[in-house]
Amino acid sequence: MTDDIGFNTCFVNPILLMKDFDSNDPWVTDEQFMTNADVPTMATSGVIDNPVNPFTGNPINNDAKFDEPMMVYYGHDWRNDDGDTLTYEYAPWFTIDPGPVFELDRWSFVGYE
Repeated sequence: MTDDIGFNTCFVNPILLMKDFDSNDPWVTDEQFMTNADVPTMATSGVIDNPVNPFTGNPINNDAKFDEPMMVYYGHDWRNDDGDTLTYEYAPWFTIDPGPVFELDRWSFVGYE
């Protein structure tokens, strides 16, 4: 899905697959905005009550994801010139409110940074 400034939501919506090994249910598609950071919450859900990160002592959950709109960088080019620093192109930033990623009205253009 693309809006009038050429923003394609598919570019920021990678495939994330999860399988419950005891399930025989058919495939289910969830179009909520997710990132790799959702994996620990998904992996411990229903398995561990009140999971805690053993290194930080912080709870494992995705609560912060719903506190405010998520910021999304829509850049295609980046460089690692010296091995330590990533350099990103000047590109648009967007926010997305919680909900289905393909609903363009959930996305807001923030500006170029």
